[in-house]
Amino acid sequence: MSPRNKVYLLVEPAGDGSCSSIFKHTSVFVEFEDGLKYEFSYNENGVRYSAFDEMPSDRDEIIYKGETDKTLLQIIEETQKMVETKFKEYETLYHNCNHFSDALLQFLCKEKIPTSLRQSSNYMTGAYVGALAVGTVLGGPIGLVAAHVFSSPVLLMYPKYKAKK
Repeated sequence: MSPRNKVYLLVEPAGDGSCSSIFKHTSVFVEFEDGLKYEFSYNENGVRYSAFDEMPSDRDEIIYKGETDKTLLQIIEETQKMVETKFKEYETLYHNCNHFSDALLQFLCKEKIPTSLRQSSNYMTGAYVGALAVGTVLGGPIGLVAAHVFSSPVLLMYPKYKAKK
C-alpha cells in the first residue's frame, strides 16, 4: 500500500497595506506519513522548500485539499521541472505564487486552489489598468495624481511589476 500524505493549501496576505485583504500569497504544505512536514512556495526568488516540526499556525487559512502518494523527492523533482519551464521567471500577473500552488496541487492530488485566489491577479490587472485610465481621462497634473493614488497600493505590493511596466 502506498503512503498517503496529506496536502494543504496555506493562504496569507501577499503584503502589508490596503490591498493585502484582496491579494493573497499561497503555498502548498505536505504532511508526509512518515512525519516529515514541508511547505513548497514560490516567489520572485524561485521555489522555496521549508521543513517544519508542526504545521504553521500563523496563516489566514489552512485548507485541506486531499492526499497524495508522491514522495518528497518526486515533489522536489516536479517543482524543479516547473521552474525550468512554466515558472522560469516570476511574473506578478501570470506566473505567481497562486499559479504555482495551483499547478502543484494538480500534480499532487488533482485539486485546484479556490477560484478567488486564481483570479486575484486579474483584480490587480484591473486596478492598475483602471488607475491608468483615470489618469489618462483626467489628464495633466490632476490625472497624474489620480493615477498615482489609485495604483499605489498595487505597486507597493508588487514592486517588480512597477519596474517591468
